[in-house]
Amino acid sequence: MRRCHAAVNDRVRRMPALARGAVLVLAAPVIVGCASADGGDAAGSVVPTDDDAETELVILDPCSKPNLTTVEPGALTFTTGAAPARPYFLTDEPADRAGFESELAYALAAELGFRPQEVTWEIVPAQDVLTGTFLDYDVAIGGYVARPDEYPAIAYSAAYLETTTVLDVNDDNVRRSLLGVAGDGVPAASTLRFAAPVQGIGRPWLIGRGWIPDGGGLALWASGGDEMELARNSTDARLIDEPTAQWLATVRGLEVTDVAGVSPPEVEYSLAMVAGNPLAACVDRALAELSENGALGEIAEQWLAPEAWRED
Repeated sequence: MRRCHAAVNDRVRRMPALARGAVLVLAAPVIVGCASADGGDAAGSVVPTDDDAETELVILDPCSKPNLTTVEPGALTFTTGAAPARPYFLTDEPADRAGFESELAYALAAELGFRPQEVTWEIVPAQDVLTGTFLDYDVAIGGYVARPDEYPAIAYSAAYLETTTVLDVNDDNVRRSLLGVAGDGVPAASTLRFAAPVQGIGRPWLIGRGWIPDGGGLALWASGGDEMELARNSTDARLIDEPTAQWLATVRGLEVTDVAGVSPPEVEYSLAMVAGNPLAACVDRALAELSENGALGEIAEQWLAPEAWRED
């Protein structure tokens, strides 16, 4: 009987932490079916094979694919913005698996047991995800920063990327305005036009600086390299994350400047899901596994390098 306990305990130790609670309820029936100490079977019991035990463990694991509830049975549906953000998506087709967030989505799906052909995409504005207007998705990916108090309709995963931001300004009078320097030709900060991703940290940070009023302000909710490039013609300042700033500089040849004396926020990007979605715990577990086995770092190293952004 001790050998039986040891075998069960070894299997439990090798299971991911989230599954152990479910596995423990299996321990008693498995032990009943173990061989007795004298080498014979326990009375009225059948010794399960290793395959039987593994099957039962999978059945009881809430994060095994058969136990996951998704909007489309047998598939995992991601959503990202109407204009997939470069350099995180390098083409307009997320299924091309070109770009950091595109490849991360497929790695996450594989960790949850879904094959590439079982991944589907919905292209919708981030605002529709934040407000709960759009619900027919499992996971939203695209630079979401956790703001649960502001957007209670969605839940956030653990962070998958930490990065810095830069406040891109290409006019000296605008720069003086943001530093609080008065003078001829220096506009009031409240009249400036800003660009920042709606799903990011931009709005609360701009409000905190007093540059746009709470509940309003002149802001263009641009995200990604293409939209930020266009925003340079219609805004005074843009809050841009570091990979996007590098993409603008290396691929588009733009000079991305900053405001000395102003420290833009660091950001952590998370996945977004409908609030209360039981998939959330499994997504966190999958992200943790990708981090622990080094896959997340490898994806970042491959796709957030300027060498990967070259356009033929």
